[in-house]
Amino acid sequence: MGTAWWTGRDLTPPAADSAFEPTPAVFRVRNIGDEPLYFESTMLLPVRFDLLQRYCGRLQKLELPENHFCPTLCPDEGPAQERDCGRPPRIMQRLPPGEDTAVGWSGTEQVGLRRMCDGPPGQFCLVNRVTVPGTYTLEVCAFTGVAGGRPDPNDPNRLMDATPAGIHLCRRIEFRYPTRRPVEIQFGG
Repeated sequence: MGTAWWTGRDLTPPAADSAFEPTPAVFRVRNIGDEPLYFESTMLLPVRFDLLQRYCGRLQKLELPENHFCPTLCPDEGPAQERDCGRPPRIMQRLPPGEDTAVGWSGTEQVGLRRMCDGPPGQFCLVNRVTVPGTYTLEVCAFTGVAGGRPDPNDPNRLMDATPAGIHLCRRIEFRYPTRRPVEIQFGG
């Protein structure tokens, strides 16, 4: 039984061998201002992003695998296996003025399920679902400063153990999914 919202809420989930495949998308974040900006980052992506869709008169946030750290995924059958993962360091990505970076999205969401094998209350786990075509809103947030942190030896713009500081800036842009062209969002200027 699903416990979380999914863009395909009224669709029967496809079989594992179905031709219903996700369409990846690319989001380009551009700093057209005169000062560097700092973005919350993940271990795999330089910029954290959110996707929203209008449902019942309000914007609903999609639960994206790109934003989940160490998720407990539902197995094909049986109880979910709990995972014990150490929290990664907080990472901030600096984007100098006049530069841009690309972030990929898999075209999928993670829907929360309650797996009841031996009766209530059951175990909570996540299952991947393909995001259905439609109009979505991309949201990316930046900060004008950062506190603490140390540069990653492989990328001087990647700051480990840093915390956001300064003014919190968020930008949103609507787009049609699937899209073959990168969706661009700009800061500054």
